[in-house]
Amino acid sequence: MTAFADHLTTYVLGDGTETTSLAPGRWPWAGLGAGLASLASLTVLNAPYIADEAVFEAGPEAVYAELSGQLLTQLGAAAGYLSAALLVAFGIGFVRTLARRHPDDVGAVVAIALALAAGVATTVSAYAMKSVLASGLPGHGDNAFYTHVDTAVTYTIAGQLQYAGWLPVVAAAGLVGVLCRHERGLLRWYALASMFLAGAVAVVTVAFNLPWSSGLVAPLWLLATGVVVLRLRARH
Repeated sequence: MTAFADHLTTYVLGDGTETTSLAPGRWPWAGLGAGLASLASLTVLNAPYIADEAVFEAGPEAVYAELSGQLLTQLGAAAGYLSAALLVAFGIGFVRTLARRHPDDVGAVVAIALALAAGVATTVSAYAMKSVLASGLPGHGDNAFYTHVDTAVTYTIAGQLQYAGWLPVVAAAGLVGVLCRHERGLLRWYALASMFLAGAVAVVTVAFNLPWSSGLVAPLWLLATGVVVLRLRARH
Protein backbone atom coordinates (compact mmCIF):
# COMPACT_ATOMS: atom_id res chain seq x y z
CA MET A 1 0.00 0.00 0.00
CA THR A 2 2.89 2.35 0.84
CA ALA A 3 4.54 1.63 -2.49
CA PHE A 4 1.28 2.40 -4.29
CA ALA A 5 0.89 5.68 -2.38
CA ASP A 6 4.46 6.67 -3.22
CA HIS A 7 3.90 5.87 -6.88
CA LEU A 8 0.69 7.89 -6.93
CA THR A 9 2.41 10.85 -5.27
CA THR A 10 5.22 10.72 -7.83
CA TYR A 11 2.69 10.57 -10.67
CA VAL A 12 0.83 13.63 -9.44
CA LEU A 13 3.69 15.77 -8.14
CA GLY A 14 6.47 14.51 -10.41
CA ASP A 15 9.84 13.02 -9.52
CA GLY A 16 11.59 16.36 -9.04
CA THR A 17 13.22 16.43 -12.48
CA GLU A 18 10.54 18.54 -14.19
CA THR A 19 11.52 22.04 -15.21
CA THR A 20 7.96 23.37 -15.17
CA SER A 21 4.97 23.13 -12.83
CA LEU A 22 2.72 22.48 -15.83
CA ALA A 23 1.97 18.76 -16.19
CA PRO A 24 3.08 17.38 -19.58
CA GLY A 25 0.73 15.98 -22.18
CA ARG A 26 -2.05 17.16 -24.43
CA TRP A 27 -4.63 17.58 -21.68
CA PRO A 28 -5.16 21.33 -22.34
CA TRP A 29 -6.40 20.37 -25.80
CA ALA A 30 -8.76 17.89 -24.15
CA GLY A 31 -10.18 20.79 -22.16
CA LEU A 32 -10.70 22.77 -25.34
CA GLY A 33 -12.31 19.76 -26.99
CA ALA A 34 -14.61 19.15 -24.03
CA GLY A 35 -15.74 22.77 -24.11
CA LEU A 36 -16.42 22.76 -27.84
CA ALA A 37 -18.17 19.37 -27.83
CA SER A 38 -20.44 20.37 -24.97
CA LEU A 39 -21.32 23.69 -26.59
CA ALA A 40 -22.22 21.87 -29.80
CA SER A 41 -24.38 19.40 -27.90
CA LEU A 42 -26.18 22.13 -25.97
CA THR A 43 -26.86 24.40 -28.92
CA VAL A 44 -27.02 23.15 -32.52
CA LEU A 45 -27.24 19.40 -31.77
CA ASN A 46 -30.57 19.57 -30.00
CA ALA A 47 -34.27 19.05 -30.45
CA PRO A 48 -35.91 22.36 -31.42
CA TYR A 49 -36.65 24.59 -28.44
CA ILE A 50 -40.37 25.11 -27.83
CA ALA A 51 -40.79 28.72 -26.73
CA ASP A 52 -44.58 28.94 -26.83
CA GLU A 53 -46.00 28.45 -23.32
CA ALA A 54 -49.40 27.66 -24.83
CA VAL A 55 -48.00 24.40 -26.21
CA PHE A 56 -47.13 23.18 -22.71
CA GLU A 57 -50.42 24.38 -21.31
CA ALA A 58 -52.19 22.27 -23.93
CA GLY A 59 -50.61 19.09 -22.55
CA PRO A 60 -48.14 16.34 -23.53
CA GLU A 61 -49.81 15.53 -26.86
CA ALA A 62 -49.38 19.13 -27.99
CA VAL A 63 -45.74 19.07 -26.91
CA TYR A 64 -45.11 15.82 -28.78
CA ALA A 65 -46.66 17.25 -31.92
CA GLU A 66 -43.98 19.97 -31.91
CA LEU A 67 -41.04 17.61 -31.47
CA SER A 68 -38.57 16.80 -34.23
CA GLY A 69 -34.80 16.72 -34.73
CA GLN A 70 -34.22 13.07 -33.88
CA LEU A 71 -30.86 12.84 -35.66
CA LEU A 72 -29.65 16.14 -34.20
CA THR A 73 -30.58 14.98 -30.70
CA GLN A 74 -28.80 11.66 -31.21
CA LEU A 75 -25.68 13.44 -32.44
CA GLY A 76 -25.96 15.83 -29.51
CA ALA A 77 -25.94 12.92 -27.06
CA ALA A 78 -22.84 11.51 -28.80
CA ALA A 79 -21.12 14.90 -28.57
CA GLY A 80 -22.03 15.00 -24.89
CA TYR A 81 -20.43 11.62 -24.25
CA LEU A 82 -17.34 12.83 -26.08
CA SER A 83 -17.17 15.94 -23.90
CA ALA A 84 -17.36 13.75 -20.77
CA ALA A 85 -14.54 11.52 -22.02
CA LEU A 86 -12.40 14.54 -22.82
CA LEU A 87 -13.21 15.96 -19.39
CA VAL A 88 -11.57 12.88 -17.86
CA ALA A 89 -8.36 13.45 -19.83
CA PHE A 90 -8.40 17.15 -19.03
CA GLY A 91 -9.04 16.56 -15.34
CA ILE A 92 -6.09 14.21 -14.90
CA GLY A 93 -3.59 16.69 -16.33
CA PHE A 94 -5.19 19.72 -14.71
CA VAL A 95 -5.18 18.21 -11.23
CA ARG A 96 -1.53 17.20 -11.63
CA THR A 97 -0.69 20.78 -12.56
CA LEU A 98 -2.57 22.22 -9.59
CA ALA A 99 -0.86 19.76 -7.24
CA ARG A 100 2.57 20.81 -8.51
CA ARG A 101 1.84 24.51 -8.26
CA HIS A 102 0.17 24.24 -4.84
CA PRO A 103 1.80 21.32 -2.98
CA ASP A 104 0.72 22.73 0.39
CA ASP A 105 -2.97 22.85 -0.55
CA VAL A 106 -3.62 19.15 -0.95
CA GLY A 107 -7.14 19.40 0.43
CA ALA A 108 -8.18 21.99 -2.14
CA VAL A 109 -6.64 19.99 -4.99
CA VAL A 110 -8.45 16.83 -3.86
CA ALA A 111 -11.73 18.76 -3.67
CA ILE A 112 -11.23 19.98 -7.25
CA ALA A 113 -10.45 16.45 -8.42
CA LEU A 114 -13.63 15.15 -6.76
CA ALA A 115 -15.72 17.94 -8.28
CA LEU A 116 -14.41 17.18 -11.77
CA ALA A 117 -15.03 13.46 -11.25
CA ALA A 118 -18.57 14.24 -10.13
CA GLY A 119 -18.96 16.38 -13.25
CA VAL A 120 -18.08 13.41 -15.44
CA ALA A 121 -20.70 11.28 -13.69
CA THR A 122 -23.48 13.87 -13.86
CA THR A 123 -22.86 14.84 -17.47
CA VAL A 124 -22.83 11.19 -18.58
CA SER A 125 -26.14 10.70 -16.75
CA ALA A 126 -27.59 13.81 -18.36
CA TYR A 127 -26.53 12.83 -21.86
CA ALA A 128 -27.87 9.32 -21.27
CA MET A 129 -31.25 10.95 -20.74
CA LYS A 130 -30.73 12.82 -23.99
CA SER A 131 -30.13 9.46 -25.68
CA VAL A 132 -33.43 8.25 -24.27
CA LEU A 133 -35.11 11.33 -25.73
CA ALA A 134 -33.55 10.62 -29.13
CA SER A 135 -34.98 7.09 -29.01
CA GLY A 136 -38.47 8.39 -28.38
CA LEU A 137 -38.50 11.08 -31.05
CA PRO A 138 -40.26 10.51 -34.39
CA GLY A 139 -37.86 8.89 -36.85
CA HIS A 140 -36.07 6.52 -34.47
CA GLY A 141 -36.54 2.77 -34.79
CA ASP A 142 -37.53 2.43 -31.11
CA ASN A 143 -40.03 5.26 -31.24
CA ALA A 144 -42.97 2.85 -30.94
CA PHE A 145 -41.78 1.71 -27.51
CA TYR A 146 -42.48 5.17 -26.06
CA THR A 147 -45.85 6.80 -25.55
CA HIS A 148 -46.26 10.40 -26.60
CA VAL A 149 -46.45 11.35 -22.93
CA ASP A 150 -43.16 9.52 -22.22
CA THR A 151 -41.35 11.46 -24.92
CA ALA A 152 -42.90 14.82 -24.03
CA VAL A 153 -41.88 14.44 -20.38
CA THR A 154 -38.40 13.21 -21.31
CA TYR A 155 -38.01 16.24 -23.57
CA THR A 156 -38.46 18.56 -20.59
CA ILE A 157 -36.25 16.57 -18.21
CA ALA A 158 -33.43 15.94 -20.69
CA GLY A 159 -33.50 19.56 -21.79
CA GLN A 160 -32.80 20.71 -18.23
CA LEU A 161 -30.42 17.94 -17.15
CA GLN A 162 -28.04 18.42 -20.07
CA TYR A 163 -27.32 21.88 -18.65
CA ALA A 164 -27.64 21.18 -14.92
CA GLY A 165 -25.27 18.23 -15.23
CA TRP A 166 -22.39 20.69 -15.51
CA LEU A 167 -22.92 22.08 -11.99
CA PRO A 168 -20.03 20.09 -10.43
CA VAL A 169 -17.64 21.47 -13.06
CA VAL A 170 -18.73 24.99 -12.14
CA ALA A 171 -18.03 24.11 -8.51
CA ALA A 172 -14.55 22.99 -9.57
CA ALA A 173 -14.08 26.32 -11.36
CA GLY A 174 -14.92 28.20 -8.17
CA LEU A 175 -12.49 26.10 -6.14
CA VAL A 176 -9.76 26.66 -8.72
CA GLY A 177 -10.38 30.39 -8.48
CA VAL A 178 -9.98 30.31 -4.70
CA LEU A 179 -6.84 28.18 -4.96
CA CYS A 180 -5.18 30.40 -7.58
CA ARG A 181 -6.34 33.79 -6.33
CA HIS A 182 -2.86 34.75 -5.11
CA GLU A 183 -1.20 34.02 -8.46
CA ARG A 184 0.04 36.91 -10.55
CA GLY A 185 -0.60 38.17 -14.06
CA LEU A 186 -2.79 36.11 -16.35
CA LEU A 187 -3.46 33.45 -13.71
CA ARG A 188 -4.79 36.05 -11.27
CA TRP A 189 -7.32 37.32 -13.82
CA TYR A 190 -8.24 33.73 -14.64
CA ALA A 191 -8.79 32.98 -10.94
CA LEU A 192 -10.96 36.05 -10.42
CA ALA A 193 -13.05 35.22 -13.49
CA SER A 194 -13.46 31.61 -12.31
CA MET A 195 -14.73 32.75 -8.90
CA PHE A 196 -17.07 35.31 -10.42
CA LEU A 197 -18.62 32.86 -12.87
CA ALA A 198 -19.05 30.16 -10.23
CA GLY A 199 -20.61 32.69 -7.86
CA ALA A 200 -22.99 33.93 -10.54
CA VAL A 201 -24.16 30.37 -11.30
CA ALA A 202 -24.64 29.67 -7.58
CA VAL A 203 -26.81 32.78 -7.19
CA VAL A 204 -29.07 32.19 -10.19
CA THR A 205 -29.36 28.48 -9.37
CA VAL A 206 -30.29 28.92 -5.71
CA ALA A 207 -32.18 32.21 -5.88
CA PHE A 208 -33.96 31.85 -9.22
CA ASN A 209 -34.00 28.05 -9.79
CA LEU A 210 -32.03 28.31 -13.03
CA PRO A 211 -29.51 25.45 -12.91
CA TRP A 212 -29.19 25.50 -16.70
CA SER A 213 -26.82 28.45 -16.27
CA SER A 214 -24.06 25.95 -15.43
CA GLY A 215 -24.31 24.54 -18.95
CA LEU A 216 -23.46 27.97 -20.32
CA VAL A 217 -20.58 28.68 -17.95
CA ALA A 218 -18.78 25.33 -17.62
CA PRO A 219 -17.93 24.89 -21.34
CA LEU A 220 -16.65 28.47 -21.53
CA TRP A 221 -14.53 27.89 -18.42
CA LEU A 222 -13.02 24.76 -19.97
CA LEU A 223 -12.17 26.72 -23.11
CA ALA A 224 -10.63 29.53 -21.05
CA THR A 225 -8.60 27.08 -18.97
CA GLY A 226 -7.20 25.39 -22.05
CA VAL A 227 -6.21 28.73 -23.58
CA VAL A 228 -4.60 29.97 -20.35
CA VAL A 229 -2.51 26.81 -19.90
CA LEU A 230 -1.38 26.80 -23.52
CA ARG A 231 -0.30 30.45 -23.21
CA LEU A 232 1.63 29.68 -20.04
CA ARG A 233 3.36 26.79 -21.77
CA ALA A 234 4.35 29.05 -24.64
CA ARG A 235 6.13 31.35 -22.18
CA HIS A 236 8.35 28.57 -20.84
